[in-house]
Amino acid sequence: MNEHLKEPLHNYMNQDDPGYALLITGEWGVGKTHTLLNLLSKDNVYYVSLYGLSSEVDIHNNVFNAMYPLKNKLQLITDKFKGLDISAFGLRMGVGNVLSEMVGSSFKEDIKKDKVIIFDDLERCQICLNKTLGAINKYIEHYGCRVIVICNDNHSKNELLVSKEKLFGLTLKVLPNIEEAYVHFTKHFTKNKIHNEFNKKFSKLILDIFRTSNVQSLRILKHTINDCLQLYSVLEEKHKNNQNCMRELFSLFIASTFEARNGNLIKDDLINRTEKINDFIFKKNKNEILSYTHNDDDTPKKENKETTPKIKIISDKYVSIPFQSKIISDDDLNDAIFNGNFNKTSICNSINSTSYFLDSRNVPNWVIIYSFYNVDNETLDNAIKGLKDEFTNRKVIISGEMLHLFHLMFMMSYFKEISETYEEIESQCKKYIDDLYSEGKIEPTEINRTFHFRKNRSYGGYGFWTQDDYKDNSERIISHLSEARRKSFIDKQPVIQENIIDTLKHDIRKFAKLVGYDDGQPGEYFNTPILSGIPIQKFIEAWLSNSKNQWMTVTHSLQIRYEDGRLEEELSDEKEWIKSLLQELEQLSLQETGFRRHCLEMLAPPELKEYAFG
Repeated sequence: MNEHLKEPLHNYMNQDDPGYALLITGEWGVGKTHTLLNLLSKDNVYYVSLYGLSSEVDIHNNVFNAMYPLKNKLQLITDKFKGLDISAFGLRMGVGNVLSEMVGSSFKEDIKKDKVIIFDDLERCQICLNKTLGAINKYIEHYGCRVIVICNDNHSKNELLVSKEKLFGLTLKVLPNIEEAYVHFTKHFTKNKIHNEFNKKFSKLILDIFRTSNVQSLRILKHTINDCLQLYSVLEEKHKNNQNCMRELFSLFIASTFEARNGNLIKDDLINRTEKINDFIFKKNKNEILSYTHNDDDTPKKENKETTPKIKIISDKYVSIPFQSKIISDDDLNDAIFNGNFNKTSICNSINSTSYFLDSRNVPNWVIIYSFYNVDNETLDNAIKGLKDEFTNRKVIISGEMLHLFHLMFMMSYFKEISETYEEIESQCKKYIDDLYSEGKIEPTEINRTFHFRKNRSYGGYGFWTQDDYKDNSERIISHLSEARRKSFIDKQPVIQENIIDTLKHDIRKFAKLVGYDDGQPGEYFNTPILSGIPIQKFIEAWLSNSKNQWMTVTHSLQIRYEDGRLEEELSDEKEWIKSLLQELEQLSLQETGFRRHCLEMLAPPELKEYAFG
């Protein structure tokens, strides 16, 4: 790799006064500087980075510094003596000025021509391109130097073309030396058992996928290797020992990471990737992507082609990689690639839910049907039969699983696996919800809280299988369930409030965690206006029944609860309640004197009053 550079570089280096510069180009991160310095040797070059330079003087100073590093150090010393005077023979003189004159006189020495000058990072120079090239040209025309300029592909392409014939006699492109780079990036892996184990298993896979990706940046390769190590470190030993499982997981992860880091994928592309790909394939098979209408003369007329999802385009690029695989959830894949977070528990749970580690008898029917494209017919038929039984006999009561059940009923109608229409299924799903509510089995939800299933449209690492054909039916089902959960919460609210008062009396810190934050996470009722409706006197009595040194715990939890304008949004139902509470505390404090009054006044600090009264 890059053997094509050796001869022209050798010929250029042997010229005394070439009269032109070489332009070295290549994609970002391809290793241009590394390759060039290896071919020429650092001892044969004066290396100058243009990164961040803002004037032509900066360029010339950096060339001088590269050629005369010792004199550069002396110049730095003279700067430190600026303003320092000495007296001798009745005269006063500035030490810095004297030294500067001595050094300055030596600056006028001829520019060295014994080595080639390399100007790197042309695209990162802060000076306009014409002035930068003009400054570089002085070393070619006036001093007869050999000069090489390194620049990313396509940077200021038009301006470079204008200057190319005058300044650059030859343009050479650096190609990524993938194998050599990989060895360099992983040479330290032998010192770490886990890293070395990973390298032996996946080096070929990484290199094969990198070639397929057509990504040119070796930096992306390096970052992806490091990402893979992080993923590998959170896996269980049984995962690592299952070769097929590892290939499926890492091929998906590596390809997705390459494409994301190269700017071809964003977070939204990976959300519901399975549904996007399968839906596109299904519509294509139904001739809904490329359909024909017939004119009076029976001539086919081509309609507009539907936009192909980006994830489908990427999937087609890597024909052997299962981008539909749920071996890692969409959320975990996004979190790892874009945020650098590798959730060990969630990732391992996803892997453990695959056919590699679970007997189909222990896998939920909805999970099997969700992966119908990767399941044998007998297992799939049994899962469909089981799902219908669960639907008929109302066996699924967890809200997230229930929505998967409902959406898969719609999906099976979509694929003509069952005969019911979308409207019939919607009616049956609503009755399912109503039946559970009447039996007191619907999970309660928080009042006025945005129903998170509507926002995320997923549960258990799987997105709800939704197609445009029944999207409106889906929205109505989610709304119906949301309302049923809200009513269930209201039904149980008195019992919950009694439990809150009891907790406030006997475990004030637990109370604070329930209504505020619990170990950095929102507490169970943090987004719930559950305090509204609790009698003020009863609340204060429970509060003040605790030892005095614990009273402020409640105040702090209420401050956290109501900050950031939350009384105007999700907790608006509590606004009048907190006002009444503060007013009652004020009345109690007025009935006391001295220390007792002060202790009660502290329970209603100005910040809390500001939240309540504005």
